[in-house]
Amino acid sequence: MTQTQQNTMPLVKVYEDSEPTLKEAQKFVGGYVELVDLENEGCFLVDEEGVLKNKIVNQNATEIYNKLFKGYIVGDVIYIKPKARKQW
Repeated sequence: MTQTQQNTMPLVKVYEDSEPTLKEAQKFVGGYVELVDLENEGCFLVDEEGVLKNKIVNQNATEIYNKLFKGYIVGDVIYIKPKARKQW
C-alpha cells in the first residue's frame, strides 16, 4: 500500500537512469497510469483517476509541474528524468 492510500503525504519516486515497467508504475501510483509530459523536463506517471479517488495534492510534484503549467498533481507520482525516458 502506498502512502497516498494510507492518507499521508504523497510520494515522488524519481527515476534518473531507468524506467519502471507498467506493472511497477501501476502498483506505485495505485491505479491506471497516465503520463504527464513535462516537455524537456521528463515526465510524470500518475494515477489516471487520482482526482476522482480524492487523492491528496502532491506538493512536490505540483511545484515541478507549475514551473511549466498551471494546475496541480495528486497522489503518488513517478518522475522520469529526461535521460531515463525511453518508452514512456
